[in-house]
Amino acid sequence: MAKGKCSTDSPIETPVSLSFKAPPKEEGGYPCEFVTSPPDLLPSECSVCLQIFREPHLISCCGHNYCRTCIGPVQKQNRPCPLCNEPNFTVLHNKGLQRSLNELTVRCVHRSAGCEWTGELGHFETHLNETPDPENQLTGCEYVTLECIHRCGGLFPRHSVDNHQTNFCPQRPFSCAYCQEYSSIHADVVYRHWPVCKKYPLSCPNHCTVYAIERQHLDHHLNTECPLKVIECEFHYAGCEVALPRKDMPAHAADNLVRHVSLLASSNQKLTEDLIEKDEVVSRMSEEMRTRFEEVRADHRREVDELRAENATLKDDLKQMKEVVAGMKHSLNRRISQVVDIEVKQKEESKRGDETLEQQISDLRRQLEENRVVLATQCHSVQAFIGLFPTEFSMPDFEDHQTHNLPWQSPSFYSHLQGYKVRLVVYVDGLGAGKGTHVSVYACLLRGEFDDRLQWPFRAEVTIQLLNQLADRNHATGTIHFTERTPDVYTSRVSCDERAENGWGQQKFIAHADLGYNSIKNRQYLKDDRLRFRITSVKLI
Repeated sequence: MAKGKCSTDSPIETPVSLSFKAPPKEEGGYPCEFVTSPPDLLPSECSVCLQIFREPHLISCCGHNYCRTCIGPVQKQNRPCPLCNEPNFTVLHNKGLQRSLNELTVRCVHRSAGCEWTGELGHFETHLNETPDPENQLTGCEYVTLECIHRCGGLFPRHSVDNHQTNFCPQRPFSCAYCQEYSSIHADVVYRHWPVCKKYPLSCPNHCTVYAIERQHLDHHLNTECPLKVIECEFHYAGCEVALPRKDMPAHAADNLVRHVSLLASSNQKLTEDLIEKDEVVSRMSEEMRTRFEEVRADHRREVDELRAENATLKDDLKQMKEVVAGMKHSLNRRISQVVDIEVKQKEESKRGDETLEQQISDLRRQLEENRVVLATQCHSVQAFIGLFPTEFSMPDFEDHQTHNLPWQSPSFYSHLQGYKVRLVVYVDGLGAGKGTHVSVYACLLRGEFDDRLQWPFRAEVTIQLLNQLADRNHATGTIHFTERTPDVYTSRVSCDERAENGWGQQKFIAHADLGYNSIKNRQYLKDDRLRFRITSVKLI
């Protein structure tokens, strides 16, 4: 650590070019005095400012002289003569009087401050304005008051302003002599930079023999070097509570060797006991975690086995459903073949005009159409039962439902295979906020065959489309959300009645104004007094 005395003001000065502001011309006359009295017949004093004439001017009314700066404002403001009160007069520069006065000897106005200059009045202003320079025989007044060029606001005699601007002005340019990186004005460096300068020299707060420590090294000195820093004994962790200056700690360690060894033995014994106790706690917690893990694994295996069994059952049910559908399709194809055969025979015998055959064909066509309707209904029922989507429903008699505000209920369907049983309820004239302006659509829970296996309350997102009957696009889509904020009356299991008391849905599913034909979008939801709905998905959440 470098040693040396700390300097409180060791600047690296920036060279300054000094220039002085010449004192402004005074208003009125010269404030100096004559060495010898002027001749009696030679006027020398202005009657307004009572000082020696400066640029004397003669006025026409009474013949008196005044300083130019004294009579000028009077004439400019059209005031009368200060002595004779004549309102009208003219003014003339009295150059002769000026020459006579300039040859008279006067003393410097700063004589009381120490200036011993005497000279002709004509040289008085030059004496005040020029900078003293003995080499060039310039005898300017050293007692003229000048303003500091650094704009600190101070006024100083010419002989001391240089020293002020160089060594004492708080606004003078100044650089930090310690870090040699920060430059500003003296006041800023001293009062703002030095308190945070990393290299500023500080004294040790413990008053040790090391001084002039850089601020950035002070913590290191206190923590590792300072002999007077009070520190704890290195066996403090073992129970020694002594705290001494660093320089005294080696002697303490040597004098208390036996005591420190005893404290270490006691501390080690306590640590051993703590380790044994914590080892027992860890062993106990490990055993508890192992037991809990085995229980959780057994529960998971049991749940997996149950899910596998349920999955096998569902596969069997699905297989049976597929067989039923396949049988229905086979029956339908067989009947279609019969109709085709009959139509061929009808064509062959049509030439003979067999009316009986035509009647048989008509009956078979009617039966075929009925079978198609039955098969479609059964297929739709199977599809709804096993939860296959999309599922479509047709709502007839729109005008009648709107006139009497009757709810239309769709056939029931399941959310998925062995899932929740649901029905669509539609109020074409609207309910609540949609009354008279919108179609209201609700999803309503029914009592189902698989409710015992399901989780309650019902949590799902039911997506519904009102179909565009002109093209398979531009459908009106809405989603009904059954969440934890849905009232329990709409999501609880249906136990007593066939269906839930109310449904949950959208009061403004679609406006009546949007149901009709739209030529721009090629869209028409209401056609032939019928609406068609499609359940696109039931997503459990």
